[in-house]
Amino acid sequence: MYFFVPPTSELFTIAGKAEVKSCYYWFLAAQALKVLWVKRESKESRTKTRESIISAIKEGQTVLFPEGTSWEGPQMLPLKPGMFYESAKHGFNIYQWSLHFDSAKTGFPIGINFLSHLWAVCSEPKINAYVDVRKVPISNEDAEALIADAQAWWKNSLAGLNEAYPARDSGYWPDARLTSQA
Repeated sequence: MYFFVPPTSELFTIAGKAEVKSCYYWFLAAQALKVLWVKRESKESRTKTRESIISAIKEGQTVLFPEGTSWEGPQMLPLKPGMFYESAKHGFNIYQWSLHFDSAKTGFPIGINFLSHLWAVCSEPKINAYVDVRKVPISNEDAEALIADAQAWWKNSLAGLNEAYPARDSGYWPDARLTSQA
Protein backbone atom coordinates (compact mmCIF):
# COMPACT_ATOMS: atom_id res chain seq x y z
CA MET A 1 0.00 0.00 0.00
CA TYR A 2 1.42 3.39 -0.81
CA PHE A 3 0.34 6.95 -0.11
CA PHE A 4 1.34 10.52 -0.43
CA VAL A 5 0.42 12.92 2.32
CA PRO A 6 1.81 15.96 4.09
CA PRO A 7 2.59 14.88 7.67
CA THR A 8 0.55 16.59 10.36
CA SER A 9 -0.42 16.29 13.98
CA GLU A 10 -3.86 17.67 13.15
CA LEU A 11 -6.87 15.92 11.69
CA PHE A 12 -6.70 15.46 7.97
CA THR A 13 -9.02 14.96 5.04
CA ILE A 14 -9.00 11.73 3.06
CA ALA A 15 -9.81 11.16 -0.59
CA GLY A 16 -11.58 7.80 -0.67
CA LYS A 17 -13.29 5.53 -3.16
CA ALA A 18 -17.08 5.79 -3.07
CA GLU A 19 -17.47 2.00 -2.89
CA VAL A 20 -16.38 2.16 0.76
CA LYS A 21 -19.44 4.26 1.65
CA SER A 22 -21.57 1.12 1.58
CA CYS A 23 -19.97 -0.12 4.81
CA TYR A 24 -21.81 1.63 7.65
CA TYR A 25 -18.85 1.82 10.04
CA TRP A 26 -16.45 3.16 7.40
CA PHE A 27 -19.12 5.68 6.43
CA LEU A 28 -19.48 6.94 10.03
CA ALA A 29 -15.73 7.35 10.41
CA ALA A 30 -15.54 9.03 7.02
CA GLN A 31 -18.21 11.55 7.99
CA ALA A 32 -16.08 12.66 10.93
CA LEU A 33 -13.02 13.10 8.70
CA LYS A 34 -14.97 14.83 5.90
CA VAL A 35 -13.84 12.34 3.28
CA LEU A 36 -13.78 13.54 -0.32
CA TRP A 37 -15.56 10.68 -2.13
CA VAL A 38 -14.62 9.74 -5.66
CA LYS A 39 -16.39 7.38 -8.03
CA ARG A 40 -13.34 6.15 -9.87
CA GLU A 41 -15.30 5.05 -12.93
CA SER A 42 -16.78 8.56 -13.38
CA LYS A 43 -14.63 11.21 -15.08
CA GLU A 44 -16.91 13.93 -13.65
CA SER A 45 -16.48 12.60 -10.11
CA ARG A 46 -12.70 12.32 -10.53
CA THR A 47 -12.52 15.92 -11.78
CA LYS A 48 -14.69 17.22 -8.93
CA THR A 49 -12.66 15.32 -6.32
CA ARG A 50 -9.37 16.56 -7.79
CA GLU A 51 -10.68 20.16 -7.61
CA SER A 52 -11.76 19.60 -3.99
CA ILE A 53 -8.32 18.24 -3.08
CA ILE A 54 -6.58 21.22 -4.69
CA SER A 55 -8.85 23.66 -2.85
CA ALA A 56 -8.31 21.88 0.47
CA ILE A 57 -4.52 21.95 0.10
CA LYS A 58 -4.54 25.62 -0.92
CA GLU A 59 -6.60 26.34 2.21
CA GLY A 60 -3.88 24.71 4.32
CA GLN A 61 -5.61 21.39 4.94
CA THR A 62 -3.73 18.13 4.89
CA VAL A 63 -5.14 15.62 2.44
CA LEU A 64 -4.37 11.93 2.61
CA PHE A 65 -4.57 10.58 -0.89
CA PRO A 66 -4.14 6.80 -1.03
CA GLU A 67 -2.30 6.01 -4.23
CA GLY A 68 -2.32 2.29 -3.95
CA THR A 69 -4.15 -0.69 -2.69
CA SER A 70 -3.37 -3.49 -0.32
CA TRP A 71 -2.44 -6.84 -1.71
CA GLU A 72 0.09 -9.53 -1.18
CA GLY A 73 3.74 -8.69 -1.64
CA PRO A 74 5.53 -5.60 -2.89
CA GLN A 75 3.68 -5.28 -6.19
CA MET A 76 2.43 -1.90 -7.37
CA LEU A 77 -0.47 -1.03 -9.59
CA PRO A 78 0.28 1.67 -12.17
CA LEU A 79 0.13 5.10 -10.56
CA LYS A 80 -2.84 7.28 -11.33
CA PRO A 81 -1.22 10.45 -12.70
CA GLY A 82 -3.91 13.08 -11.99
CA MET A 83 -2.69 14.38 -8.64
CA PHE A 84 0.95 14.17 -9.73
CA TYR A 85 0.14 16.55 -12.58
CA GLU A 86 -1.72 18.83 -10.18
CA SER A 87 1.18 18.71 -7.70
CA ALA A 88 3.60 19.68 -10.47
CA LYS A 89 1.29 22.45 -11.71
CA HIS A 90 0.61 23.96 -8.26
CA GLY A 91 3.99 23.28 -6.65
CA PHE A 92 2.62 20.97 -3.96
CA ASN A 93 5.08 18.83 -2.06
CA ILE A 94 4.46 15.11 -1.98
CA TYR A 95 5.27 13.25 1.22
CA GLN A 96 5.49 9.53 0.59
CA TRP A 97 5.13 6.56 2.86
CA SER A 98 4.62 2.86 2.43
CA LEU A 99 2.69 0.46 4.62
CA HIS A 100 3.40 -3.27 4.80
CA PHE A 101 1.67 -5.95 6.87
CA ASP A 102 3.22 -9.28 7.88
CA SER A 103 0.08 -11.21 6.95
CA ALA A 104 -1.00 -11.76 3.35
CA LYS A 105 -4.58 -11.91 4.64
CA THR A 106 -4.60 -8.10 4.87
CA GLY A 107 -4.49 -7.88 1.08
CA PHE A 108 -7.87 -6.99 -0.38
CA PRO A 109 -8.03 -8.30 -3.93
CA ILE A 110 -10.80 -7.60 -6.39
CA GLY A 111 -13.72 -10.00 -6.02
CA ILE A 112 -13.37 -10.64 -2.28
CA ASN A 113 -16.30 -9.24 -0.33
CA PHE A 114 -15.77 -7.02 2.69
CA LEU A 115 -17.11 -9.47 5.29
CA SER A 116 -14.88 -12.31 4.05
CA HIS A 117 -11.90 -9.99 4.18
CA LEU A 118 -12.84 -8.67 7.62
CA TRP A 119 -13.26 -12.23 8.96
CA ALA A 120 -9.86 -13.32 7.63
CA VAL A 121 -8.11 -10.30 9.12
CA CYS A 122 -9.90 -10.46 12.48
CA SER A 123 -9.18 -14.19 12.82
CA GLU A 124 -5.44 -13.49 12.83
CA PRO A 125 -4.03 -13.52 16.38
CA LYS A 126 -1.56 -10.77 15.51
CA ILE A 127 -0.77 -8.61 12.49
CA ASN A 128 2.18 -6.26 12.52
CA ALA A 129 2.32 -3.17 10.33
CA TYR A 130 5.59 -1.69 9.10
CA VAL A 131 5.91 1.82 7.75
CA ASP A 132 8.61 3.39 5.63
CA VAL A 133 8.60 7.17 5.30
CA ARG A 134 10.52 9.10 2.70
CA LYS A 135 12.66 11.54 4.64
CA VAL A 136 12.32 14.50 2.28
CA PRO A 137 9.21 15.54 0.33
CA ILE A 138 9.45 15.59 -3.42
CA SER A 139 8.29 18.20 -5.88
CA ASN A 140 8.97 18.87 -9.52
CA GLU A 141 7.47 21.06 -12.21
CA ASP A 142 7.74 18.09 -14.57
CA ALA A 143 4.88 15.72 -13.71
CA GLU A 144 6.42 12.76 -15.57
CA ALA A 145 9.67 13.15 -13.62
CA LEU A 146 7.65 13.44 -10.40
CA ILE A 147 5.78 10.21 -11.21
CA ALA A 148 9.01 8.37 -12.06
CA ASP A 149 10.67 9.55 -8.85
CA ALA A 150 7.67 8.58 -6.69
CA GLN A 151 7.27 5.20 -8.36
CA ALA A 152 10.96 4.32 -8.01
CA TRP A 153 10.92 5.18 -4.30
CA TRP A 154 7.73 3.18 -3.66
CA LYS A 155 9.01 0.12 -5.53
CA ASN A 156 12.24 0.14 -3.50
CA SER A 157 10.41 0.83 -0.25
CA LEU A 158 7.84 -1.93 -0.73
CA ALA A 159 10.47 -4.44 -1.83
CA GLY A 160 12.63 -3.58 1.20
CA LEU A 161 9.74 -3.89 3.65
CA ASN A 162 8.65 -7.17 2.09
CA GLU A 163 12.19 -8.56 2.28
CA ALA A 164 12.68 -7.46 5.89
CA TYR A 165 9.22 -8.58 7.06
CA PRO A 166 7.89 -11.29 4.72
CA ALA A 167 4.15 -11.87 4.86
CA ARG A 168 2.95 -15.22 6.14
CA ASP A 169 0.04 -17.03 4.42
CA SER A 170 1.36 -16.15 0.98
CA GLY A 171 -1.22 -16.99 -1.66
CA TYR A 172 -4.15 -16.89 0.78
CA TRP A 173 -6.31 -14.83 -1.57
CA PRO A 174 -6.62 -15.64 -5.26
CA ASP A 175 -5.60 -12.41 -7.00
CA ALA A 176 -5.49 -12.09 -10.79
CA ARG A 177 -3.54 -8.82 -10.45
CA LEU A 178 -0.51 -10.77 -9.24
CA THR A 179 -0.23 -12.80 -12.44
CA SER A 180 -0.91 -9.76 -14.67
CA GLN A 181 2.02 -7.86 -13.08
CA ALA A 182 4.59 -10.61 -13.73
